[in-house]
Amino acid sequence: MGKFSFSLRNFATREPMIYEVVEMTVKEFLDKWLPEIDCLPVHQRIDVFNYGIENAKKKYPSKRQAIIGSIFKGIDIGEIKLNKRTKEERKKFSEEFESIDGGNRKRAIRDFYRNKFPLNAAYNADINGKFFRDLTDAEKEMFYGFKMRLVVYKELSPTMKAVIWETTNNSTPVNHQEGLNGMGDTPVANGIRQLARTDLRLGTRCHPLFEVKSGSDGKIIGESLSFDPVRLTYDRLVARVWTVIHQGEKACVCDDWTIENLYNDSSMNEERSAVFEKKARECLDFIHKMAELKKGIRKSKLTEDEFIILMRLFYTYKTRWKRFEVRDHYEWFDRFTSAFSQFHKKNPSEYGEEMIRTYDKNSVEKKMRAVLFMDNLGKGDTRRWEDSVTWIEKYYLNPEDLLNDNVIVVKDSRRGFSGHDREMQLAKQRGRCYIDGDTLTMDDAEAAHIVAYSNGGKTEAKNMVMIRKSHNRAMGTMHVEEYKNYWISKKEAA
Repeated sequence: MGKFSFSLRNFATREPMIYEVVEMTVKEFLDKWLPEIDCLPVHQRIDVFNYGIENAKKKYPSKRQAIIGSIFKGIDIGEIKLNKRTKEERKKFSEEFESIDGGNRKRAIRDFYRNKFPLNAAYNADINGKFFRDLTDAEKEMFYGFKMRLVVYKELSPTMKAVIWETTNNSTPVNHQEGLNGMGDTPVANGIRQLARTDLRLGTRCHPLFEVKSGSDGKIIGESLSFDPVRLTYDRLVARVWTVIHQGEKACVCDDWTIENLYNDSSMNEERSAVFEKKARECLDFIHKMAELKKGIRKSKLTEDEFIILMRLFYTYKTRWKRFEVRDHYEWFDRFTSAFSQFHKKNPSEYGEEMIRTYDKNSVEKKMRAVLFMDNLGKGDTRRWEDSVTWIEKYYLNPEDLLNDNVIVVKDSRRGFSGHDREMQLAKQRGRCYIDGDTLTMDDAEAAHIVAYSNGGKTEAKNMVMIRKSHNRAMGTMHVEEYKNYWISKKEAA
């Protein structure tokens, strides 16, 4: 992804932001400042390491062990940047200040003081891997007396927070999604985060597709996805889904700039974001079902390339059929994997090996279709979206075959029949139930789909009969004629 930069461009000529530099000891920080600081606000980078396996004897220190080790070595740990929240923000968050940069340093100081981890013996051999509680009085005084600096800004806007955070982070450059996430507490950013990652502090759980666990080496890995959430990878995928929704749930440009347009859309309030979240869940549910099948059948996790093409297929189906249901997920997945394998980079099929023109208008260069197919999954323009779908549907995933084989069922956008239609149909049936033939009043009548709506039956007069309510309940998704024969045979047997 490209580097996040719109904030720097827009704010290049702004007046200086209001801030003050406060110097203090670690002791003063722990006693006076820490209780009023949100050390892990929503816009901070997330940890991808499970500190539960951390110990004092490892050859190299963890990041937070190195931070505390630097304090005992007398090495400056750099400025820590905070923002004083507005009165409106204080209604939502209890802490007066939020971290803008330096979250790892603040949390390291706090957690070491709370005896959550020891020093690394190799990095601080003179202190020999102690917890805070094991330090001598002199060592504690060394820790307490260390001088540190806070840069405290006042009431920054979400975009200004992102600007400060990006310009500060040079050791690990901010990627595009991290820059957008740096905007903080906004409806779009919050909605995307809550789908992509669990936050126990806020009581929110991510979508099941993005559940994670600790690997054997302590790193956080995906349960369903073959790639981990480092550098907000999962957030970026959710942002792509939201961007497609933002552009009408159809093939579209989905790149850094269109994602930024979503984040900067002033009409995206809490109510509209809730609608986006609901729509995004439909797509993610579809992808998650395929991820579960891959785990169960192939004993492997879903790749990022598979995520992208599955998202594109889902919204292609939405455009093509409006309302649809995958009736046989196992069969659909089997055909999908067969189709996807046509473009395997190491062993493409004859179709995948075919040499075709590239997208560069000024070049006559040709590449294998398999190579271009995989390239297209990493590109955000509409033509590459459409080509990737066209190519994968050509073999095994043909939409007409999917419909004819009842793998996918197209649903009518209108589910209920009008009162006029029901009255006219009952009159055609001479006021009698289509199932049992007895007299039927409108009060006890219901319009039944001959071919069930859930099986793709359309909501139109020729697919409707009037039957007794009790029959409609008992029939479920059966074809009307199938149910009628069943009811008659059951009656005769009685």
